[in-house]
Amino acid sequence: MVKTVVGIGCSHTAGCELDGKNGTSEYNRQNAFPGQIAKELNCNLINLGFNGGSNQYINRATTQFIANNFKNIQDYFFVIGWTSPERMELRYNDLSDYVFEPHPDNMDTKYVPFSLGQKDKIKMPLKRVTHCALDVFDRIMMLDHWAMYAINLQSLFKQYDIKYVMCNTCVPLEFTNNSKNIESMLDKNNYYMDETFFNYSYNVKHHKKSLSNHFEIRAHQDWAAKLIMELRI
Repeated sequence: MVKTVVGIGCSHTAGCELDGKNGTSEYNRQNAFPGQIAKELNCNLINLGFNGGSNQYINRATTQFIANNFKNIQDYFFVIGWTSPERMELRYNDLSDYVFEPHPDNMDTKYVPFSLGQKDKIKMPLKRVTHCALDVFDRIMMLDHWAMYAINLQSLFKQYDIKYVMCNTCVPLEFTNNSKNIESMLDKNNYYMDETFFNYSYNVKHHKKSLSNHFEIRAHQDWAAKLIMELRI
C-alpha cells in the first residue's frame, strides 16, 4: 500500500516562490503539485525537486532513491516532473572542497545544476568548462537523453511494479530522428504529454505568474487535479 509520494523535478516540482520568496522552502515543497497529489492520496511527501534540476538529475535521483529504498519500494508513489532539455549536471570531484547548496536531502552535494546560456553560481574549476557548454551539449543530444531517461525510468517502474506518474513542467518532449522510435514505447497511461504545467498554468487567466516564471498555489492545485483526472490516479 502506498504511504509516501516522492516528487522529483525542477523548481516547478519544488514549488519555487509559493511562499513569495525566490527559493525553495519546506512550505513550497509541501504545497507544490506533488504535495497536492499526496494530500489527495492521504500520503506523506518527500519532495526532491530543486531549482535548476535537470532531466539528468531526475533520472539519477529516481534511480538512486529506488536503489536506497528497495526493500520497501512498494510504499512509494513517484511524481516525475520532467524539465527543459537545456539543463545538465556537472560534478566537483571528491578531492575538491566545493559543494552546491541548497541541495535536496540525502543527495550528492558535489553535483552542480547547470542551465545552458545562464550564468550559474559555479566555482572553479568547473567554471572553466561552462563557456563551451553550448558547443558540447546541443539540443538534439539533450532531447535524445531525455527520451532515454523517460523509457529507462518507465522500464524500472514496470519491472518492480512501482506506481508513478510523469508530466512535463516546462516544455514538451520532442522526438528526434534518433529517438523517434522511443515514442511508441512510452506508456502514455502514466505519462501525461498533452500539455505542460507551464503552458497550462499560463493559459489559465486566474493563475498569476511571477517574474521568475513560477506560479501560485492555485496553479499547483489545478495541475494536480488535472493529472489525477487524466492519469486516473
